[in-house]
Amino acid sequence: MQDVYGDSQLLRLPEVLKVLRIGRTAFYEGIKLGIYPKPIRMGKRTAVWLHGELKDVIKQAIAERSGSTRGEYAP
Repeated sequence: MQDVYGDSQLLRLPEVLKVLRIGRTAFYEGIKLGIYPKPIRMGKRTAVWLHGELKDVIKQAIAERSGSTRGEYAP
């Protein structure tokens, strides 16, 4: 998948769900469980997430799956 966002890019919820490829309910449950980062509040009804933090979550999931703890791909 091509990385069209920089690490400091702020993403709204629909973009976050596309990046993580999960549903809204699963995402908010993951926030409660500490799996996904908490939102950055930009206003009363506006929340955003840093793309770099979401990439870190994906890297961590890959590392846990492969047995690596450094967040790098280890075949």
